[in-house]
Amino acid sequence: GVGGGGGGGGGVWVVFFFFFKQKTAYEIYQCDWSSDVCSSDLFNVGASSVLELAGGTTIWDAGTSINGAGSMVFSGGTNTLNGGFGLTQPITVTGGTSTIAGAVSASSITASGGRLTLLNTTTVTGDVSVSGSGDVYFDGVTTVGGDLVFDGSSTSSQVGGSGAVTVTGVLTWTGGYFIGTGSVSFNGGTISGTAQKYFARDLTLVSGTMTWSEGTVRFYTGDPTFTIASSA
Repeated sequence: GVGGGGGGGGGVWVVFFFFFKQKTAYEIYQCDWSSDVCSSDLFNVGASSVLELAGGTTIWDAGTSINGAGSMVFSGGTNTLNGGFGLTQPITVTGGTSTIAGAVSASSITASGGRLTLLNTTTVTGDVSVSGSGDVYFDGVTTVGGDLVFDGSSTSSQVGGSGAVTVTGVLTWTGGYFIGTGSVSFNGGTISGTAQKYFARDLTLVSGTMTWSEGTVRFYTGDPTFTIASSA
């Protein structure tokens, strides 16, 4: 369907390509910044619903936001969300290049393709899973309430960014490339699998046991350190 604000000059046409569960092809909204057409509740994703950005170029300006009890899927296109992000359900990334500028609080993040960059404070109550050719960049302070599962395909899959990432649970690392200036800390875990594993950012085992049973880990650029805390 096509929705929008009233006519008249001064409006800015913004095209959003996305799919709901009902497979709506696209929506066009006229954002008149002199009114509240692009208010903070412009997109409200209901419980059990999915907002999917699947192609094209999508830009949310700072005055807009995505709210509700639904979940988010990035499967294609170039997506820049400069406004608020109020969805608290899973974020899934299978393709495209997407950036969220606002603070994020999600139940989980799963990336198997494409790239998701999180610029602000990020809180994930459950697990973060990065696999295949998926990339997730954490540029703000990040807390993961569950585990970090990194099953990337060599350097084509990256966990990167400049923000410190604190994982409450364990790190399971079977492949992929840790890159960036922010540290990643975790409480136990495993390193296994024959896929190449690289790291160019600091890793810290805070507590628990880290078991390295298989595979090669390559120390990459930037003189990264792997620290085992005294409590581990």
